Amino acid sequence: MYKLILIKGLSFKYGKYCATKDKPIINVEKTEDMEELINTGYFKLVSAENIIEEVRDEVKKNRDENAETKSKKQSKKTSEANTEENEFEPDMGEEV
Repeated sequence: MYKLILIKGLSFKYGKYCATKDKPIINVEKTEDMEELINTGYFKLVSAENIIEEVRDEVKKNRDENAETKSKKQSKKTSEANTEENEFEPDMGEEV
């Protein structure tokens, strides 16, 4: 759902949508209607709940992927460090 606000004129009616000076915010279900209303020049987008939800989902997905990648890198570093510790043999010099 999109929220649009009347930014020009005292009132505007478009199909089932009606905004007035007293009630300038309208809720619009369809993307096509939202675009048409904005293109009239009388409305401005205030919020778009579905866009906000998509962005939230995208951010969460990116955070999860980043956490997984970081975890894999840390695991690999730990594994490499353990391998290096096991392979290290100090030089004790020649035995007499």
